[in-house]
Amino acid sequence: MKPKKEAKYALLLSAFIPGLGQAYNGQYGKALLFFLTWFLILLWPVAIIDAWESANKINEGAYTKAA
Repeated sequence: MKPKKEAKYALLLSAFIPGLGQAYNGQYGKALLFFLTWFLILLWPVAIIDAWESANKINEGAYTKAA
């Protein structure tokens, strides 16, 4: 018989970091999917701001070549 999982722990873990509750439940594929999706969504605003700032610096001549 498999040990029972505490649903409240799974809930709290996933509230802290998406996918952590699934990892606690032994659902590692789902955990990775939720974590990567969360991670990519967090990076999206950074990419948008970087694109804006880099274009402005290139236009000002601050960059001699695009990095």
